[in-house]
Amino acid sequence: MNYVKEFFTRTFGQVKSKKYFEIFNKLNKQSFESKLRVICLQLTQSINHASRLQIIHFLFGVAVSDNEVHQQEIKFCESISVKLGYNAEVVKDLSAHISTSAQENSSKKLLKEIINKFYKS
Repeated sequence: MNYVKEFFTRTFGQVKSKKYFEIFNKLNKQSFESKLRVICLQLTQSINHASRLQIIHFLFGVAVSDNEVHQQEIKFCESISVKLGYNAEVVKDLSAHISTSAQENSSKKLLKEIINKFYKS
């Protein structure tokens, strides 16, 4: 959770991140699985390519932030990536690299390098 808090504070500032976490805590108590496709469609229509990739980068970062790779987390990231309009094969390739790298060494630098390759795909 520290990874998420640091990201939000760095990205949005202290005041906004606090507000976003209040919203997150409310939403976290609800099941949103059925709303996921609609949420991703709205994001795809309202934000640019770079912002969607930042979301994917963030999700994979959260998945490996505990220095462990859990298949359920990777599958969730893959699912979101595809729902955001990315090619399933490219996403699977990305997640395979992330899974392998996280198991060997979960350094943020390595994760950024992998994501940057994804940006160019």
